[in-house]
Amino acid sequence: MEVQTGYIKAIANLSKNNDGSYTDKFNYAIGGRADPGSTFKLASVIAVLEDGRFDTNTIVNTGIKSFDGKSPVVDSHESGYGNVSVARAFELSSNVGIADIVYKAFGSNRQKFSQQLSKMRIDKPLGIEISGEPSPYFVAVKNNLDRMAYGYGVEMTPLQVLTMYNAVANNGVMVKPMFVKEIKDLGKTEKIFLPTVLNPAICSPSTLKKVKRLMEGVVTKGTAKNLKNSIYKIAGKTGTAKIFNSAGKNYEVDAYNASFVGYFPADDPKYTCIVVISNPKKGRYYGASISAPVFKEIADRVYASNVKIQQTTTKTLSGNYFPPTSSGKSQDLEAIYKTMGYKIIKQPALSVWASASNNHNFITLTDKRISKGVVPDVTGMGIKDALYVLENLGLKVKIKGRGMVKNQSVVAGSRIEKGNVITLDLGT
Repeated sequence: MEVQTGYIKAIANLSKNNDGSYTDKFNYAIGGRADPGSTFKLASVIAVLEDGRFDTNTIVNTGIKSFDGKSPVVDSHESGYGNVSVARAFELSSNVGIADIVYKAFGSNRQKFSQQLSKMRIDKPLGIEISGEPSPYFVAVKNNLDRMAYGYGVEMTPLQVLTMYNAVANNGVMVKPMFVKEIKDLGKTEKIFLPTVLNPAICSPSTLKKVKRLMEGVVTKGTAKNLKNSIYKIAGKTGTAKIFNSAGKNYEVDAYNASFVGYFPADDPKYTCIVVISNPKKGRYYGASISAPVFKEIADRVYASNVKIQQTTTKTLSGNYFPPTSSGKSQDLEAIYKTMGYKIIKQPALSVWASASNNHNFITLTDKRISKGVVPDVTGMGIKDALYVLENLGLKVKIKGRGMVKNQSVVAGSRIEKGNVITLDLGT
């Protein structure tokens, strides 16, 4: 989802068939209502902070604990994490810690918890253009306050959860997810659909600032540390929830939904994304290990292909960081590294092609001369440049893999004979 507008940029739903293949059978993102699990802890913490009696530095106990005399609440780390702050409990996704603070804040007035959730507007359908969206479901708060705190007894669709997180990314403004920008008839615009605000402020600015830091902490030092990178910041929350069997009226054994929802770049959010994987392979069902890597691959590709995002984050790069270097057109390489702010030293009288290399505090460009009738060294080139060079010299090219050219089957410097075939091995 595009943060400021709510426009849905991409959506995919896949169901696994008995033969191992996948089919788009059902729109789970819109119609698949289920317990969100730990991704709901964002709403719980916002409610607690808005109540005003507790803060992110409040200390909570994360040992095994019972509420209202019911079966004890436990964490994935069964012995708990000891006494930690609310912030740390969120970063570690402690069920006990979040349930404890919600119980302390609303145990004597449970309806107030529901009222806080309603103020956020997460208890209502989004009213999207595509049919099939169910209303969010919340059990009676009277006997389920502790379970609701960590996302059980609550049912929301992935799109509804995504919209809540998008509101945080959008400085508290909840916008309606939009699937249609305009309607045209024979090229003439008949109707334009503008972004729609569903809630101008899901919480106060002070609460918003705090929960943003919490979600960044999940990635830098919490359950989603595997998403941390030096190029751009990600903020979000992992989630793992047992799957409820509506027919049997119980939770299935060893069946979970693993999820990750968040936004990027965290310091200037452009996109929000949610990944939900239902009933993954036994033994690996946590959102951090299953869904978060998928989120990162999507985010990395969006970031790599979006120059506007890169312009906002280039300034935050460490001075000791250098991007991977390669070979290509001299003018292209020079333009790229100058745009990224790196000092360039280039060999005098560069020809059309050059190689780039890291040299302490600068990038060095050296000549990569291409001679007619001689096989050139194309290692380090992107595949488009390599194909252009080799095919113009009369070589037939075969490609294996993806990425930059790592190896070539014909040694550079060899004479080119008519009908010569060269195989390029690509890699990252």
